[in-house]
Amino acid sequence: RGEDQDDPFSVQESISAYVPQVYSNIFSCPLLAANLDNVDPELLDWETTDPKYPYSFYDLTKDAEFLLRGKNIADRKMFSVISHWPPTPEDMAAEKQAALEANKGAQENAEAVGEDGANASAGEE
Repeated sequence: RGEDQDDPFSVQESISAYVPQVYSNIFSCPLLAANLDNVDPELLDWETTDPKYPYSFYDLTKDAEFLLRGKNIADRKMFSVISHWPPTPEDMAAEKQAALEANKGAQENAEAVGEDGANASAGEE
């Protein structure tokens, strides 16, 4: 089990979420096997290649809704469910500040250990 690195996910410069995808030789982008209506497209690790085709164009859940219209499929789990709760700007600022302070403290500790090591070496001679 790893330890908390005090490095919040939401403040990373480059982040991506796992989204079930199906690759096809017919489409230039992967087909999404999950509804992304409530997910920020910035969490995907690819970009659409044509601006007239947004991410929703590749969403297989939209096709299933169209093809199965009139059928009672509400109780069946056919696709993955993805949820994203982005932090508020205030939460992100607080997380970023906490991460900066933790990194500064770790750096100061490393410098102090380095100085103690240098002092111990000097005392041995």
